[in-house]
Formats: sequence, C-alpha cells, structure tokens
Amino acid sequence: MGNITGNSQIINHGPDDLFIGDNEFASEVLSLAAATTAKDGYVLVRNGASGKLELADAVSGQCFVLATRDDLVNTNASGGAAMDFYVRVCIAGKVKKSGVTVAGTALTAAQADTLRASGILALDVTNIGKQDNQ
Repeated sequence: MGNITGNSQIINHGPDDLFIGDNEFASEVLSLAAATTAKDGYVLVRNGASGKLELADAVSGQCFVLATRDDLVNTNASGGAAMDFYVRVCIAGKVKKSGVTVAGTALTAAQADTLRASGILALDVTNIGKQDNQ
C-alpha cells in the first residue's frame, strides 16, 4: 500500500456526532496531497489508478464519508509528496447532513441525493434532546 511516514499532524476533537444509528465502516488508505487537510465528514472517492481514496471535488460515482475524530494533515510543503493515511470510512448508513462536506463546502441537497446512490443517507437532524428534558 505504500509507506506511511513523517510530516503528519493529528489534532484531537470532541465527541463524534456525525453518524446516526448503525452504519457500516471499512478500513481504507487515504492519499492526501501536500499541504492538504482531511476532516471528519469529508466526502471521499476512489482514485481509479492507485485504488486509494482521495478527497472528492464533487459527489459522483461511489463515495465514502471519512470517519475520524482527528484532522489528518499532510504537512509536506506545497509541491511536496502526497502522504498516505490508514482511515476508517463509512460505506453505508445514515449521517447528519450538516456534518458532511465536499472539499470543505457544506453538502447541498442535490449532492445529498447523489450520495444516497452510494448507500449513505445524509439527513437534516436537529438535536432537541436538551430542550425536551428541561
């Protein structure tokens, strides 16, 4: 799968509330270009040549949702080498639409519809638990 070495930074975040119910996950290799960051909820696609996942510029074909509590950062300078990360991705299930992004941009209704073809249902969810229990 390639070497996974230095020049990376991991930033820890709080509790994960992106996934709803029972989802299916898989372990994959994510290739990040130099000076690129991948965050929880980013949409990923498979690179046809290498077979590795990469950040999606658009929602089309088979897509995955990155399931990490950490920011994955390739700290190589711009123009440097790509870096591989072993990651967990959602391959099917329900996610909060507000937590899913395409290249750092909020998921649109049309993109959510397209993502459904991959078996991932992006839902508009409002957390009213605190309001109900007051």
